[in-house]
Amino acid sequence: MKENLLQKLFPKKGESGVAKEIPKELPNNAVKFSQEIVAGNDSDVSNNKQEQKVIVNVYPNAPVSIDVNPTSQIQTLPAIKLPTAIANPENTIVLYVIPNGEKEWLIQGISPHEAIEQSVKAPCIPLDLWEYGAYQLGKVLKWMGEAIAYFQNQCNLAIIDLTSQQIPWEMVELKPNKFLGVKAKIVRWVEQEAWGEPIVLNLAMQRTYQGQIVKYEHPVNLSCEDLHARLKPWRDQLGNHHRQPVAMGLLDCHEQLPIEVSFKDIARCLEECPENRPLFLFINSPCSALLAYQERVPSSIVTKALSEVASGYLGTMAKVDRWIAKMMKTEFLKLAQNDHGVSPALFLQGFRAKYEKDLKSADDRKKREAEQIFSYVYYGNPDDVVKITGGGQL
Repeated sequence: MKENLLQKLFPKKGESGVAKEIPKELPNNAVKFSQEIVAGNDSDVSNNKQEQKVIVNVYPNAPVSIDVNPTSQIQTLPAIKLPTAIANPENTIVLYVIPNGEKEWLIQGISPHEAIEQSVKAPCIPLDLWEYGAYQLGKVLKWMGEAIAYFQNQCNLAIIDLTSQQIPWEMVELKPNKFLGVKAKIVRWVEQEAWGEPIVLNLAMQRTYQGQIVKYEHPVNLSCEDLHARLKPWRDQLGNHHRQPVAMGLLDCHEQLPIEVSFKDIARCLEECPENRPLFLFINSPCSALLAYQERVPSSIVTKALSEVASGYLGTMAKVDRWIAKMMKTEFLKLAQNDHGVSPALFLQGFRAKYEKDLKSADDRKKREAEQIFSYVYYGNPDDVVKITGGGQL
């Protein structure tokens, strides 16, 4: 099976432009992520001081559809078939997490090592991440560890999590003190449609977002009630992308953005097809990257951005202290102004490596800070680059 997958999914260089048929051994219940792939928290986390376990409550304001004592019968989701044109994702593995009724998840993955499909018990909230990782996700984590070793620790991991729990995969331990968010360069994605077209994660298309920065920083002494109106100059300038190329749109706010915030005015100005969304957004606001589901339909700021204007999106899945939000913004902007720009996924992996030892710290302050660093995630291609060449404060 391994040889078959390697030949069909991961052809040798020179074959990368040829679409390969998905082998029968692969799961037939998965999420479309590309037509062709070619070469190329203030999350209420508390500390059990005796056993040093990570206890994670659901991210703030995330809707929890799971019923810990469900009475309804489990129903299997309709199959979502993989596309037939996967060619060569080189050093990337893909993980799908799909709700399968109220009590179960179906986890599927593809790598050059092997494909995996496993049903696991859905976690209850609050979540003991150590226990859940070690005993429910053990086989999946073993598969990911072997895939990471196959790539000699130069591994990209794309996670498509369709569950309402939205667990912090970056903080899951492959083995004690070996965190997934450090060992792999992780990106996330959300499956949705706009104008009848699927919004897919195209691992064949590495983007370089180069140009000016368009930013808005909301005053800390103001609430967000009138934020949509205040963002009009920001939206107008982003809508001029074709005349003045934009490397990134930065929205910095100390409060969680209201769901009413929309990007449709920018989309009308850009007049782009859904698959050609040209912008990179850094929404440095509490829970800005957290997915919410209503009857299994994604609904949140990040889904609006990715379906309307952005193909790259950086945000946080939890509330973070203002000084941490400022530090992440400052460091990202500094690197983005270098000659080579900055890779969002690599930037986050580096910060996690710097703070990973504090995730198990007996010092509650250090532990909370590390959790907040790990809550930053990137939706986009693992090799995307942001390079700022101009722009300033609105």
